[in-house]
Amino acid sequence: MSLFVGKDELALRGDFDFRTLFDANVCYLLDSYATSFFDVQFDPGTRQYNSRDCPMRMQANDSAVELSPPMRAAVADPHGEVANSRVRAARWMRYKTDKLYINRQYCEMGQRITGLLENPLLPAKLAELLTQYRALAAQNQLVLFELLDRAAQELPERFSTLQAMNHIAPLEWPRELWNRYMQEFKHLKPLADEIATFVREYFETDSLKHL
Repeated sequence: MSLFVGKDELALRGDFDFRTLFDANVCYLLDSYATSFFDVQFDPGTRQYNSRDCPMRMQANDSAVELSPPMRAAVADPHGEVANSRVRAARWMRYKTDKLYINRQYCEMGQRITGLLENPLLPAKLAELLTQYRALAAQNQLVLFELLDRAAQELPERFSTLQAMNHIAPLEWPRELWNRYMQEFKHLKPLADEIATFVREYFETDSLKHL
């Protein structure tokens, strides 16, 4: 009951910390782009998707285009830089998100639900509802997968230089992308309310208050 009762949509999303899930994976996307186009190298241990804060990874069904090690110009003529830039852009257009970094709070919430499902005394209907709730949260991972794929195609036009990324990326573009994610997000509260209602009726919690 404590997982679902008295919580609005924002609180339910906060249980999984979808904001951190989003931030970590947008950071990974931008880092991948900077590595591919500008040969910038990052230490994963210092980034938002580091293994301490994001202890799990969710792999995509389709393998992503390999973009590292970064490509380097093979010619030294005046047109070499332009040609290399075009090759990089062509490769980037085939980019697909190969994995999501799953934040610690999401993992912990999933473990709490799994722990409930492992209880042999759990009513079958409640087990079904909890399984649906866990699957609904996972759907929002898939929404993020698809959003990142679309967003990747915008990056060459938005950030043609590393300077543009340094000045704009930390604020405006991620905020716009977050708003898009929230528009496509699958709401958790209707199913959470269904779970709470079932628990009240099955265990007659209102009657227990008077004992």
